[in-house]
Amino acid sequence: MKWLKDKLCDLFHAGGDIKRDRNGCINWQCRTCGRWGEPVDKRTEERIVEADIRKAIQARGKA
Repeated sequence: MKWLKDKLCDLFHAGGDIKRDRNGCINWQCRTCGRWGEPVDKRTEERIVEADIRKAIQARGKA
């Protein structure tokens, strides 16, 4: 039944927001029903943040 509920949310609800869940993980939450998606694991989050910091440092050096 959860699968059907998730599919209906995916098809008919108007989108959602990226925010931190109760466990502090980056996650997506539906604006209509409040359903949470699959969280981003901590290691992936660290890699993304490190890459963004490197890009910002490089951009600052070019300015």
